[in-house]
Amino acid sequence: MGVMRRSVCAGAALAAAVTVGAAGCGGGGGESSPGEWKSANTALVAAFGRDLADATNNINQGARDRTVGSCTQVKETAQEVKDEALPAPDNRVDAALTKAVAETIAAADSCLKGAREATAGARDIEEAQRKFADARKALDEAEAAIEAMAP
Repeated sequence: MGVMRRSVCAGAALAAAVTVGAAGCGGGGGESSPGEWKSANTALVAAFGRDLADATNNINQGARDRTVGSCTQVKETAQEVKDEALPAPDNRVDAALTKAVAETIAAADSCLKGAREATAGARDIEEAQRKFADARKALDEAEAAIEAMAP
């Protein structure tokens, strides 16, 4: 289901980017206006938020199979945000989203390492939980800044 969501989001982001003249594609949103960036990347950022919530919920519940899948998915989505939506043309959005992406990728790496190591991986899982919490806070800041951006 995560792959389907990512594909739908990627399709929506692509369609939005084509609509606004390819703003935000292939090199991030640094060359687009805030309104163009927002139109091209809102769906992708929302999917990132959903994947982050799924990974956080699964790691907190200790469901190993789901945790591995959701940590893999959120890492892929974070990388997609990094590749397609960064840099953002608004400094507040860019700083918060960049932090959310970096923390998420680091958390997913710790999560996957911890899941592979079973009992010895408890510290990695705890580290992933802390980093996912930091990523969520940064993403909340980014979402608020995106909402405040010019249309």
